[in-house]
Amino acid sequence: MALIYLDTGVVLALAQGTDRWFAAAEALFASPAARFAVSDMVWLEVWPSAHGPQGRALRSVYEAVFATSALVIAVDDRVVKKAKQLAAQQPVKGADAIHAAAALLGGARDFVTTEGPTKPLHKVLPPHGVRVRQLAPGA
Repeated sequence: MALIYLDTGVVLALAQGTDRWFAAAEALFASPAARFAVSDMVWLEVWPSAHGPQGRALRSVYEAVFATSALVIAVDDRVVKKAKQLAAQQPVKGADAIHAAAALLGGARDFVTTEGPTKPLHKVLPPHGVRVRQLAPGA
């Protein structure tokens, strides 16, 4: 079973349950054969939305994602160092570089995101053996 890194957009889609990415995120997360990895960066990006009017419901989904993930990758010095190396090789936003570094160091074979194939994130990981897949909207 290959490890799949979930980008923040996938976790948000799963929690919000209404956007165009929800069905695909739900199907992916429900797959019994899948093993998931997330990072502290995902937590930092999703957790602020858990304080709004739907906070309790969102928190329960976020907690479930983190509790059932096979691996939660700490954003430590190694991840930051790798993110800097990746960003030096391919222009990529800081948060995306951290996600990419976490996925690489965590041993992910796949990286699932809501970002489209023209985004730099799709270019930074394949040279390192990680397949980047866009979650299928409306699926």
